[in-house]
Amino acid sequence: LESFVTSDAKSVFGFSRRLAELVADPVALFDRALGKAQNGSPNLQFFGGLITGADGRDPRLARDCIRAALRSERLKPHAISMIGSGKLQPDDLNLVISLLQSGDVAPLQCMTLSYGRGLDHLSTNEIAPLLNELLTYGASGLWAALEIIFMYLHPAKEPDEVLTKILKSILLAPKLFDLINRRTSDGHHLEEAVALLIKHNRLDGAFVSKLVKRMLKLSEVKEGAIFRELDDPVRRSLTRLIKDFPNEVWAGVAPLLIVSEPTHRHRVQQLVGVGHGDHLEL
Repeated sequence: LESFVTSDAKSVFGFSRRLAELVADPVALFDRALGKAQNGSPNLQFFGGLITGADGRDPRLARDCIRAALRSERLKPHAISMIGSGKLQPDDLNLVISLLQSGDVAPLQCMTLSYGRGLDHLSTNEIAPLLNELLTYGASGLWAALEIIFMYLHPAKEPDEVLTKILKSILLAPKLFDLINRRTSDGHHLEEAVALLIKHNRLDGAFVSKLVKRMLKLSEVKEGAIFRELDDPVRRSLTRLIKDFPNEVWAGVAPLLIVSEPTHRHRVQQLVGVGHGDHLEL
């Protein structure tokens, strides 16, 4: 512990995991490590390995370690990585929800829970409470939920009724275009969400009419960077939609091309591909 707890040692995860597997009391070991972490910057790999090792022996031991970590001012900012160190259980996701509600965890931090196939062993009903909670946190929560869904569905799973309902809620959310997280593939996920719903016949005319109106709202965003990041994915999505729902797409586009003011109309023209090779064949 003296050597590793506050060191910058690399690749110590395997060592600390094995240490937790072998000691008589892994929770007591974790508490001792926390005590030493108060005097420096904690090695997160080391603590993650301790939790994983404890989880391999008994998930309840890992939960005790996580609760101890959340009481530590040094480790609390890294709550998500600590929680994700063990094999995630529904109770862990409930803990994440409570941390979101208290403001101790930001929505975008939750995306890492799905990395490395971290949620694959859970059912959609088990991850739905976290996704639905994220949907209440504006654009950052919406984009985080979309990222988690696509990590969960990768490489080619079909969305069930639970995920289909959540995907539709995200696509129609009024705050979706309030911001983007440029570190992730937001535009790609937006386009793929539409493509996925089309592929599995999860769309109808009524929903498409709402979706077209929502996507065209991108033309009204004040932040130019958001428009530039998402205009191509929106245009390609509209191009896909018009093949099966031409009337619904045209009904949404036409009024904006006719009556909107010039700047707004120019953006709409960009979104429907005027001047682009992949323009809509209206």
